[in-house]
Formats: sequence, structure tokens, C-alpha cells
Amino acid sequence: MHCPKCGDAMDEDDATAKCVRGEMELSQFLAKGLHDSFVARSVAPKQPVPSKAFRWGGSWFCPGCGVLMSEVPDTNGVICPDCGGNLGPFIYQLIEHHPHRFGDHWG
Repeated sequence: MHCPKCGDAMDEDDATAKCVRGEMELSQFLAKGLHDSFVARSVAPKQPVPSKAFRWGGSWFCPGCGVLMSEVPDTNGVICPDCGGNLGPFIYQLIEHHPHRFGDHWG
């Protein structure tokens, strides 16, 4: 699995995953959700929810493919151009509960 914040390959064990560069360890719940949705593909991608005032911002990477993802304008969607997965449903958890080091700061 790849880090959704920087695209690096994550160190994984049976329950969780860790981005070494970002010093970010995913919770078991989030690691399972990302793995099932983007790696095992056992959960279908959720469709983006329309919202005129909504925007995540930043750069996001596909946990399955490791490629840069694209925001879908006027929705909560962040879609992988290769596999079609939607990171949108996971981004709140990533922002609020999983800080990631970027150089000399956290984000």
C-alpha cells in the first residue's frame, strides 16, 4: 500500500501500515478501509457527493497505485486516474487523526 499523503510505499504488518518518511502510522480501522478499497479492491469505490462549497485541497496519492489523484470539482471526490478509487471518504480521518511530516513541518 502507498501513503495517501506522499505516495511512498508503506511498511505494513497484519493490522496497520506506516509511512516511514512521514512518520505516520495508520489506525487499524483506516488501514483496513484503505487496503480493502484500494489494494484488495473488495469494496467498491464510493461515488463523489456533490457539494458546491466543498474542496479538500492539497495533494493526495492513491493508496493502491501510488499515483497523484485528482479532485472532482464541486464534490468531495478525489479520484485515482488509474484505478478509479475515491479517497474522498477517507480524507477527513487522514487530516484530523493522522499527521504526516513534510520536511520540517507536520501536515
